[in-house]
Order: sequence, then C-alpha cells, then structure tokens
Amino acid sequence: MELPQWAKDWDAAYDFEAKSARAVNTDECRAMVRGLLADRFKMSAHREMRELRAFALTVGKSGPKLHEAGEGVKINRAKFQSLSDAEPPKGLSMERLAAILTNHPVLGARVVDRTKLNGEYCLELLFSMQDGDGRPSIFTAVQEQLGLKLEATKAPVEVLVIDHLERASVN
Repeated sequence: MELPQWAKDWDAAYDFEAKSARAVNTDECRAMVRGLLADRFKMSAHREMRELRAFALTVGKSGPKLHEAGEGVKINRAKFQSLSDAEPPKGLSMERLAAILTNHPVLGARVVDRTKLNGEYCLELLFSMQDGDGRPSIFTAVQEQLGLKLEATKAPVEVLVIDHLERASVN
C-alpha cells in the first residue's frame, strides 16, 4: 500500500494520551500501541521478509581489536561517543553492536553481524556525526578502532507492511 499524502505530511500531528491501569512491560506496551493504531487509524499490517540493502559487520584483514568483557579486564564497558547519551551495557555482543550501528544515520540500513565472534566485548568507539568535528567516519572508526569492517551487501530484513490506514478518528 502506498501511504496517503496525509500520512506523509510532517506538519500534521496527532497527540494521543494513553494510560494503563497498571505497570506494563515492553511487550504489553507494544501490544497496547498496536491496539491504539488499529482502533484510531483502522490500521492493519503484517510483517514480511524482504531482501534489502544492508551492511555486513565482518572481521577486518588484521583481525579484531576487541577484549572480552569479564574478570580482570581493565575497561569493562562499552562506550559510544556521538551515538547516544545512554551508557550501553557492560560488555557487548557483536549482534548487539550490529543493532546499535543500524541506528547510525549515515548508514541508513540494517547492519547484520557476520563476524562469527561469540561472547561479549569491551569496546570504545569514537566516530563523527557531522563534518568537521575531527572524528573519523563510522566506517574508518569501526575498522581502525575495532578491527572490524562494514561492507555493503543485501540481506533479508523483516519489514512492517501497512495493509490499510485511515485518518485518525476524533475522541
């Protein structure tokens, strides 16, 4: 389904206020939001796999420059500068690193872990978010600082397909 023009208009905004009678977990909250979208927008959707542009996170020619998280490791944390204000968890799997890198605006595509590295690693990754900030690009930083590589590829990616959508109903 091609989205209607009103759904693409950034000047149009909807404010929904929803409260739960009790504390809910993430899965329950997502189900509640799906229900709200179905109710207010008459939205129906499904998920499917599509072959899309992606980046493969692989081990570079010289091998990884990573230290496993755990006992005796001096820096037992993962730190990203310019990615998020939130402190990532102590130790990071390559699958989780790929998920975090997926959100980098320069990449604009899913990052899939193809490193074949198991375990959790301590890492610090400093990269540029804008020209002229004196930091390396995300591609250079991943290669030089982590000994990994981001390679353009295609990969199966789960996408949300909107089957039906109407303007939101009024309260």
